[in-house]
Amino acid sequence: AVLRRIEISTGTVLTVANPILGSGGIATNGTDTVWVAGGNDIQSISTSPPYTVTTIHTGIAATDAASFRDGAPGTASFADVRGLTWYGGYLWIVDTAAAVIRRMDPATGNVTTVAGSPYMAPAAGSDGVGAAARFTSPRFIVSDGSGTLYISDTNGAAIRAMNAGTFAVTTLAGTPGMAGYVDGVGAAVRVHRPRGITADGSSIYFCEFNAHTIRQVITATGATS
Repeated sequence: AVLRRIEISTGTVLTVANPILGSGGIATNGTDTVWVAGGNDIQSISTSPPYTVTTIHTGIAATDAASFRDGAPGTASFADVRGLTWYGGYLWIVDTAAAVIRRMDPATGNVTTVAGSPYMAPAAGSDGVGAAARFTSPRFIVSDGSGTLYISDTNGAAIRAMNAGTFAVTTLAGTPGMAGYVDGVGAAVRVHRPRGITADGSSIYFCEFNAHTIRQVITATGATS
């Protein structure tokens, strides 16, 4: 339950925040703030000494669609926050148990649900715009800086893509609900249980949890290896 920093040039490790509430997602705006999350909690941590920790959301658990709420700190509830990423001035949040993607304005802490419908998680997710999209078990999310966010839909057996402006969700690799392990292009790909995900601007890379491998998807073509 601590946040640690590694200096890349030397490998030196420093604990910068102790304790923290979350042990799930982590993201940074690249300048002065890191966000961490886990369960129902989201905290921000300054990247400069004394590494001030601010709790933005905490403790309000959503257990079903009726208790799932957007809104400001103290109002918004969360089912199980996992992945985080930063893009376009917003923190983008994967709320796994509710099977939705949410967005937080760091200036106000206000949270809105931008894709998926809470607690509607079919075995095979479906593409669509905003609330019409469906995820099975989204876990992690990354931005490549282009305006597209990529989501590992772990038990949904697919890598999904979401337009950060329109909230349109498509499938980049795999066929939702059809688990397997096949390299190829687009819908011909089979994905098992994707989890951790990152991007380098032209490809995304993700961990296949059960298969113990790292896979690459070229974002322009959907070619997976």
